[in-house]
Amino acid sequence: MIPIFMATDNNYAPYLIVVIKSVCENTKSNLIFYILVKDIDQIFKDKIIEMVSQYKNCNVEFININKHNIFSECHNRNYISKAVYLDADLIVNIDISELFNQELGDYIIGAAYEECNKQYHSLVTKRSLGIDMKHNYFNSGVLLINCKKWRENNLTQKLKDTYDICKDRMIFHDQDLLNKFFSVNNYFPLDEKFNYFIQNKPTEARNLIFHYDGILKPWQFSQSLNTEIINYIDIWWDYAKETNCFDIIKDKCIYKDALSLRVARAIRAKHLLYKNQLNEKFEQISPV
Repeated sequence: MIPIFMATDNNYAPYLIVVIKSVCENTKSNLIFYILVKDIDQIFKDKIIEMVSQYKNCNVEFININKHNIFSECHNRNYISKAVYLDADLIVNIDISELFNQELGDYIIGAAYEECNKQYHSLVTKRSLGIDMKHNYFNSGVLLINCKKWRENNLTQKLKDTYDICKDRMIFHDQDLLNKFFSVNNYFPLDEKFNYFIQNKPTEARNLIFHYDGILKPWQFSQSLNTEIINYIDIWWDYAKETNCFDIIKDKCIYKDALSLRVARAIRAKHLLYKNQLNEKFEQISPV
């Protein structure tokens, strides 16, 4: 059994269902999805259950969270020795067991190096949080977790303590927190195929976990809209159209015509210019 942890609210529920669809379609092993939910309507819970129930090897369990006690309904599952965590802006175009079967050795988590480590904002983040500059800042969208070691080292409490100290200085929330705690490079570096950032240079490979990590997301664009703005958008829509949320996803699209597409291009161009300006500044102040 492969445990997969995810989190959602009403806004991201339809897109989380697309991730679940991609995992189930490509994985033969038994799966159980633990979904952390906050303020989610029953209709989306029902749709997740319906989606998972189409596959004999898949099950789902919901864990309700709230502001006052994040783990109020989360019972210890000491039988889980290893687990996968996935964000909601992914397509898992591989058998997830390939990731799950990676050997972590003595490390507690496995994660993929984040290219933004080379960018100015990451430098600011490191300085703000007191992270050593030698640390390779990782992305928390895909994680492989040694739950046994996590429990043995009481990491939940230690992360809470770290959060209380750093919460006012964090920019990327849980990602900053984890990088602070697991620096310097105290994590197993996953191959980029397990968290392939779509903003990277294009690849012919398709046996990947695609991470739609940009400021613009594939579900913002109508399926019928021909766009080069987001790499591999066709792969995302191929899975989305097979879900029970397809109509909801279509209705929520922002960019549906040529005029709105020009707006999206302008947003992307402005964002790229900003990133380039930050990178140039980084080159000027980055320590040798």
